[in-house]
Amino acid sequence: MDVEDDLREITEKDIEKTTKEIKYNKIIIAAIGVFMILLIVPYFIFGNNIFYIIEGKFVSEKIKNDFSVLFESGKVIFENGTYNKLKEFYLANQKNEFKVCLVGKKENKNYLVSELYVPKTFGQSVSHVSAELCNSNTIVALHSHPYKRCIFSEQDIKSYEAARQINPDAIIGLMCEADRFGFYGS
Repeated sequence: MDVEDDLREITEKDIEKTTKEIKYNKIIIAAIGVFMILLIVPYFIFGNNIFYIIEGKFVSEKIKNDFSVLFESGKVIFENGTYNKLKEFYLANQKNEFKVCLVGKKENKNYLVSELYVPKTFGQSVSHVSAELCNSNTIVALHSHPYKRCIFSEQDIKSYEAARQINPDAIIGLMCEADRFGFYGS
């Protein structure tokens, strides 16, 4: 009789353990299912743009309270109210991309922006701007991108090379929200 009791006890423990494992597996599968739905639904609503928006968050920075923006190679610091002027221009021109030349100087790894100007623009749309090159006093050749799209394009990198020929210290930047920027350069 002891052997039968032992077998019954072992079997009941195994059944209880298996039942807990099944419940645990169901919870894991449900969590994975919810996660997949959260990934797939935005894709069907927004298309693959959602991935560009997410990626853009990782490669761009919000402006700090001291009007500076960190980037991989240094820091851009807006002086003399230049950020507020730029923000006003951005908010007034959100229908199309625009180009702005940020003038100033480079000190160590800091790009000090003291003024800005808008070069002659030849054409612009929601996803493109064609304008004159910035002058040699420009330390940041900046343009806007569609809202929340903070990824540099291949054409942007080519523009960087052109800006560096005019000013070897120049970098390029893009503005994709009123307070979010991406910068590229050495």
